[in-house]
Amino acid sequence: QNLNAATELQSDLWRSWNGLGMIEIEQDNGPAAIVAFSRAHELNKDDVSIANNLALAYIEQDQFSEALSVYETIGQETPQYMGHRIAIAFERSETEALMSAGDRERAHLFNAIGENALKNAKRQKAASYFRKAIAVSPVYFEQAERNLESILLSK
Repeated sequence: QNLNAATELQSDLWRSWNGLGMIEIEQDNGPAAIVAFSRAHELNKDDVSIANNLALAYIEQDQFSEALSVYETIGQETPQYMGHRIAIAFERSETEALMSAGDRERAHLFNAIGENALKNAKRQKAASYFRKAIAVSPVYFEQAERNLESILLSK
């Protein structure tokens, strides 16, 4: 509420817009988060964390091409953020997203693809990607095991 008031009183405070975006994400209000992060990014184009927040908000809304555009505006040709790899996997190709990725990054990416499939009611595809995540990194990727277990228990 205070951040809403701050952005209304002084609309050029990028920190307030970024904070408002974080609150909107916490409240599962992706479209409002995109608006807030977009405004913060307009006001402070040099802050990579704001750009990453905006891209992740787009990814949460399955707007992968928009997320890629944000990463490109900050000069991210080679993915340095997991969000960038996720956007590439959905918008371009899984192979490209996996380039130069270590086991932990690959496991995270497979789990993220599985979570997206599950969100879109594609249970078999989700289970397949959770299994890939576990195979790549059983030590690192307990979340994929929990996701797969939830699918198997809900049959």
